[in-house]
Amino acid sequence: MEKTLTSSVENFTPSKIVTQTVKFYAEKYGLVPSIHFVFLGGNPYITSDGLLWIGNNHPDKNKRIAVVKTDVLKADFEKNQFIVKATIYLNNGQQYEGIGTATKENVTKITANHGLEMAETRAVSRALRKAYAIGMPAIEELKEEKTQEEKARKSPEEVISEAQRKRLFAIANKNNIQKEHIKKIIQKYGYESTKNIKIKDYDKIIELIKNSQSEEAIEF
Repeated sequence: MEKTLTSSVENFTPSKIVTQTVKFYAEKYGLVPSIHFVFLGGNPYITSDGLLWIGNNHPDKNKRIAVVKTDVLKADFEKNQFIVKATIYLNNGQQYEGIGTATKENVTKITANHGLEMAETRAVSRALRKAYAIGMPAIEELKEEKTQEEKARKSPEEVISEAQRKRLFAIANKNNIQKEHIKKIIQKYGYESTKNIKIKDYDKIIELIKNSQSEEAIEF
């Protein structure tokens, strides 16, 4: 059995780290890599079926699932917005909760018409991952997590951070660019101060500074 698992894992994973991670979960819980995992961009994702397999077949019967309860916190079919809370009760009395959401932005085209079901699946998967300390995300959570990361990123219309501003001056200083010359560069984009530079123009301004030359270094 061990040789079969090892062989299957090696056929499905591109790196030793990924191989070891999948092998660990596969051997610990009796998962089959080709069925209970999906590999995207060199990264492994466990499936909701894999998580349920662990819950129903855990080596320790006291840690198996006793009850799965889901509560719909929001169901707006018109706006296609859903929030579900799942609670997993184990045979040993422990319980774990997970929240799952589904909107137009964080589901795929295939699941777009099944928002409530997707939110429920995500909630259950998240609760199960907590219950069994599964570090890797479930494949069903992937679109949701990417959307949250994208929202966390700054809008191109927002101004640059102080760290980005200091980097700009450091590059200018390295290239011996005077303050007056920097001002001329940023004025091309409609700015009078580096504090007002927007993210959408930052990289272009940096490139202009890198390609410019001046006799004196600027002062910070």
